[in-house]
Amino acid sequence: MEETHFLRTNEFRESISSLDIAYHNFNKVESDSYYWKVIIVMLHNSLQGFMVCLLRGTTSLDVIGVKSRKKILEYFSNSGNGNNEYPKEYLLKFNDLYTKFKLSSSLKKSYKPSEECNKAISDLHEFRCEFIHYIPKTWSIDLNIFPIIVEFTLQTIEFIVFESESIIHFSDKDYKLIRGLIKDIRKINARCSQHYRKITGDGLV
Repeated sequence: MEETHFLRTNEFRESISSLDIAYHNFNKVESDSYYWKVIIVMLHNSLQGFMVCLLRGTTSLDVIGVKSRKKILEYFSNSGNGNNEYPKEYLLKFNDLYTKFKLSSSLKKSYKPSEECNKAISDLHEFRCEFIHYIPKTWSIDLNIFPIIVEFTLQTIEFIVFESESIIHFSDKDYKLIRGLIKDIRKINARCSQHYRKITGDGLV
């Protein structure tokens, strides 16, 4: 048991811990498909965190929403009067982060996802929002879609961490952990994908 009364986190731990939580729930999803909800939410949080790590810059203003960033800049420009209260920071919306990531000119290697990947990341965000802000309804979801979302999410995380050549704040231990989690998630995700295709007859020859 951790001997502290504080929950300590930062953008780097958020990214890795969310991926880790997604992995541990993958161990349950094969016997209970309801755990896909947790997996989707945590993979969304993980990808968002990795994008923030990549784009944050030296002051974090690069990942702050436009209105929030404007208020922060005004705060610093007027801080001399002593009456200003530091404005609340709001993160860029997920889709805006993803667009900024794809268009960023500061990356040593640019990201050029396929349309299928863009669709999967869009589905990831939509499902996450539906799961978090659940409106009363009866909902049946084709399970075949989730392994596709997972694979493209992992591919995007892999690019950010291992191929963009732009994140320098992870330790060797972190890189090893991330690589291992992605590998282990892929194994279970492949089993799920194969199982669902057998059930529906989709993709069988």
